[in-house]
Amino acid sequence: MGGFSRTWRSWEDWELFLRYAGAGRRFAYIDRPLATLVISPDSLHVADSLEGQRTMLACLRRQRAAFPADGEARRAPRRGIRRLRRRMGWHHIDHGRRLAACVNYLRAFLEIGDPEMLLRAGVALVPKAIRKS
Repeated sequence: MGGFSRTWRSWEDWELFLRYAGAGRRFAYIDRPLATLVISPDSLHVADSLEGQRTMLACLRRQRAAFPADGEARRAPRRGIRRLRRRMGWHHIDHGRRLAACVNYLRAFLEIGDPEMLLRAGVALVPKAIRKS
């Protein structure tokens, strides 16, 4: 399968897993920690987070388009898109960019048609002080 792609600065593990899955490879789940991940403030995981997520979204869109007739093959990328769009929205909100979060959620709605994303878009525009009261 070629290993990790050198063209990806972050999220390269997800891209590799998608290639494996697309080639019909099987996966297993082990319900225990096998490694420890230490993330420093200057790591690519933090510094390149949004760009890595955008790249991963493009990959998920391509994966979804590659299997138009296979329902499960289309649902898996849809779940990934939903999850990434949520994370991206949280990131924008955490950094005080409510409008960017709203736009992100609206794009998610257009991509996957999930009504939850419309709700998130509206809530993203409400200032935190009002949401708490």
